[in-house]
Amino acid sequence: MKIILFFTFSIFTFSTIFSQEINIKTADELLGNNDVEKALALYQEKLVTDQNNPEYLLRVGYSLMCIPDKKESSIAYLQSASDIFKSKKSTISYLESQFYLATAYRKLYRYQEALAIFETLLKENKKRKEFAKIVENEIQNCKSGEILINDTLNVSVKNLKIFNSPLSDHSPVLSNNENEIIFTSKRKNSPNNEIYPDGQYSEDIYISKKMNNIWKAPLPISNNINDATHNANCGLSFDGKTLYIYREDDIYESVNSDNQWNNPVLINIPVNSKFRESDICINETGDFVIFSSNREGGFGGMDLYKTSKSPEGNWSLPENLGNTINTALDENGVFLHPDGTLFFSSQEHNSLGGFDIFSSKPDGNGSFGQPVNIGFPINSAEDDLSFYMSADKKRGYFASERSGGLGHSDIYMVDFADSSKKYLIVKGLVKKNDQSCEGISVTFSNLNTGKQYDNTIAQTDGSYLSVLKKGQDYFVALTAAGCLFETQIQKAPKDTLKEKRTIPVILQKIVPDNVTKKYTNEFTKNSEQINQENELFLNTLANFLTENQELTVDISCGNGEQKDLDNKRVETIVKYLKDKGITENRIFTNIFPVDSKSNTAQFTVLDKNSRLTAFNEKVNNFVIGENDKPDSGNRLKGNYTIQIGAFSKKLEKSNPYFKKIGGKVKIFLSNDKLFRYTFGKYTYMTDAEKNLLILHKLGYKDAFIRDINWYKTEAE
Repeated sequence: MKIILFFTFSIFTFSTIFSQEINIKTADELLGNNDVEKALALYQEKLVTDQNNPEYLLRVGYSLMCIPDKKESSIAYLQSASDIFKSKKSTISYLESQFYLATAYRKLYRYQEALAIFETLLKENKKRKEFAKIVENEIQNCKSGEILINDTLNVSVKNLKIFNSPLSDHSPVLSNNENEIIFTSKRKNSPNNEIYPDGQYSEDIYISKKMNNIWKAPLPISNNINDATHNANCGLSFDGKTLYIYREDDIYESVNSDNQWNNPVLINIPVNSKFRESDICINETGDFVIFSSNREGGFGGMDLYKTSKSPEGNWSLPENLGNTINTALDENGVFLHPDGTLFFSSQEHNSLGGFDIFSSKPDGNGSFGQPVNIGFPINSAEDDLSFYMSADKKRGYFASERSGGLGHSDIYMVDFADSSKKYLIVKGLVKKNDQSCEGISVTFSNLNTGKQYDNTIAQTDGSYLSVLKKGQDYFVALTAAGCLFETQIQKAPKDTLKEKRTIPVILQKIVPDNVTKKYTNEFTKNSEQINQENELFLNTLANFLTENQELTVDISCGNGEQKDLDNKRVETIVKYLKDKGITENRIFTNIFPVDSKSNTAQFTVLDKNSRLTAFNEKVNNFVIGENDKPDSGNRLKGNYTIQIGAFSKKLEKSNPYFKKIGGKVKIFLSNDKLFRYTFGKYTYMTDAEKNLLILHKLGYKDAFIRDINWYKTEAE
C-alpha cells in the first residue's frame, strides 16, 4: 500500500545531500513507483555504511512495512529512526517515523501499541488538520480491527496458487457455474514484455477453466483483448458473455460470440467521462449498473455511482450512491450478487486498514443500506479487493496483499462451508396474497442486543436467504408497502444443523374499510417493563403506523387474571407508541378482549370503518351493572371524564335517569349553580371517546368529554 505523506516534505522529497547520491535518488524513485523490493535493497546497501543514519533507517523501515512478509522486521528500524529524530529534535521527521511505526503495529494486529502512538500524535497535532484527519482514520481502523478479530469468522481462506505469480494477480470474476475464472495479472508473458517502473509487466487478462473439478493453468484470454497497453478486467455480466475492461481510465466491453472474445469497444452505457472510471457491475436483469469514478462532485477519491435503464431502454444520468456508501477515501471493486447484495472495497468505514471488503443490502428504495465489514480473516490489515461470491453463497473469491502470498497481490478463495459450525443458513419464502413479491423486506434483529443483524429484499419469486450467527435468537419483520406486516422469532441454536427453511409467509394487502389484523407479543412474567422482543415489535408497529396514517391500533393486555399489572402494561405500551410519534387519537385500548395467556399483549390494527364496527358490536352486547361499567372501575386514572347531564336541582344517584349505568356517577356543583353529573376517569382521550360512544348508544345523547380538572366542587 502506497502511503501519501502529509507534511511539506516527506520521504519522497529529500535534502540536497541525499538527492546528490545516485543510489539513494534511484531508490527513492523506485519506492515512489512502488518497486519496493529493489528500493529496499539499495537502502540496505547504504545503511551498511552508515548504520545510525535516521533517514536510512526510516527508508528501510518504511520499505519493510510495505512488504507483507517482512513487515515484522520494520519495527526495529522505525523505532530506531524515531528515537534518533527525537533526540535531534527533528520534529517533522519524528512525527513521520512515529506515524509509520504505529502503522506497522496496526498491520501486525498489535492494536494497543498502535493506538498508543496514534492517539498521542492526534493529541499533539490537532492543528495539522490534514494529518489529524488521517490519524483519526487510523485510530478508527485499530478500534474496528480489535472488534473484528475478536469476532473471527469460522471460515477457511485459501491461496489459489494455480492462478498466482510472483507479481500482482487481482480482480477475479467467475461464471455463474464457477467453471471459468477471469482475472488480471502483471506477470511476464504480456505482448510487449516491457518492465514498467513498478518492476512488473503490463497488466493483461487471463482465463482458466475447470475440467473434472480441477482448475487448468491460466492462459491469456485473447489477442483481441490483450494488446501492448494495460488491460484489466473490471466486471462480468451475469450470463458471462460480456467482459468489462479497464483501459486508459475508461471502461470497455468485449462480447463473447461463438467462443471468441470480440475487440473491446467503449461501453454503450453512459458511465465514462473525462475522469477515471475503473470498476463496474450490472444487476441480473440488466436494468442498472454500479460503477466507480473519481469525477467531480463526489465525496473524495473514487466513489460509487448508479445509472438505471428505463422500460424504453434509455439510461439515466449517473447518480452518486451517497455518503452511506461513499467516503472521503476510495471505494471500488464492485460486485452485485444475484440476491441484490452489493459488495465493494473501501479504505474507510470500519476497516482493519487499507482496503477492506464490505457488503450492503438494497434498501428497497433503489439505493443501499449501511455497509457491513464482511469480517476477519477475509479482510486483513492489507488491501483486500474485488470480492465475488458464488450464487449459493458458499464460496467467495477476492484479491489480497496479505502475508503468505506468492507475490504483490494474490487471488484467494474463502470457503463458507466451515461456517456451518458457527452460522445457520436460513432460507424462506414470502409473498403478498396476490402472489406478487416486489418490494418485500425481511429484517433480522438480534433479540439479545436489539440491533439489526441483516436486512434483505426478497427475490422475484419471493425467496430470501440470510446467514445467522448460531447461539442467538432473532426477531424477524417481514414488511412491504401497502401490506400488513408479519413477524417471527427465528432461533439459531448451537447444533449441527447447517441450513433451515422457514414456514412460508403471506403478507395481506391492505383493503380499505376492511382492516382488522391481530398481533400478539409476550411480556416478561410479572413485569410491565418492555423487554427486547416487545421493543422490536413496537418499533415495527410504530413504523407501520407511521407509513399508514389511516390505520389505528387497539391494545389489550392479559386475560383478566392480573388487572393491575395488565393496566400498567397498557399504559407502558401507549406511552412508548406516543414517544415514537403515534398520536393519541390513533391509539385505543380494550376494544378487543385478549383470548390468550396472562402475559400476552394483543394489538389489533384497524381502519376507521372496522373500528366503528367493533365499537358498535361492543355497545350492542354491553349491559352495565354494579360490577360492569365502561371504565372497569376507573381502570386508568387520568385527566378526562364524561359529563352526562347538568340540572338545576340535585338528582340522587338512585334516580332512574342513571339506572343504565348503575348510578355510578359523580356530582359536582359549578359556579352557575348547576349540578353536573360525570361518569368515569380516563387517562387517554381515545378511551373516553370509546365510552362516550357507548353512553350515546345507551341514550345519553348530550354526553360529552371534558377535562376533569374543570370540575372544582364535588357535591356528593
